[in-house]
Amino acid sequence: MRLRLAIGTGLVLLTGLIGCNEDVEPIGLDEGGPSAAPEPGGMPHGHPPTPSTPTKKLRWKLPQTWESLAIVKTGNPMADIKVARLAIPLAKEDFDGERSKPEMTISWTPRGLGSHDANIRRWVNQISVKEGRPAAKIATRDVNGIEVRTVVVTGEFAGGGMGMGRPPAATVTGEQTLYAAIAIVPEGAPYYLKVVGPKATMAAARADIEKFIDSLRLE
Repeated sequence: MRLRLAIGTGLVLLTGLIGCNEDVEPIGLDEGGPSAAPEPGGMPHGHPPTPSTPTKKLRWKLPQTWESLAIVKTGNPMADIKVARLAIPLAKEDFDGERSKPEMTISWTPRGLGSHDANIRRWVNQISVKEGRPAAKIATRDVNGIEVRTVVVTGEFAGGGMGMGRPPAATVTGEQTLYAAIAIVPEGAPYYLKVVGPKATMAAARADIEKFIDSLRLE
């Protein structure tokens, strides 16, 4: 009798444990547990996740003298981050038959590729400014509901970056002007716009560049 009672009691306890599993919180999944550690290169724990892809398409009005260039697609959505290549005409003083037209690239990057400030610093570091010359001009403005951060700096091109907006080798002679912008989408990965070109060409195209930036919109 005692043996039967012990077995019956054990079955009741086991059934009770199985039945309450749905109410037991997993161990180690709270904010202080092992899963709270950020992924390599990811955001700190507690930081809102950055969407890996754009949630809306960026649109613009192309200046009449600019040219839209073809983009080679690989079929890999994580590699096809470049959405546009726009050629800007050379100024007369920069046209020598060898230089290529500066290209503005528009692209996005998974997870935002670091903070906006970090990207701006990286761009500024690509230009070596001579002593006594104006430093980089950084500004923020609202464009049709989009927060746009811009940076403009002139000097010797020092290179760097991921090829986005990098001028061809034949173009990198003399002083260069870098114009870059980050279009911060309210929900989604940001867009990056960047062009590097000869100082005179960029000065002549500055009005069109600013109008182009002001034409940005989301769809």
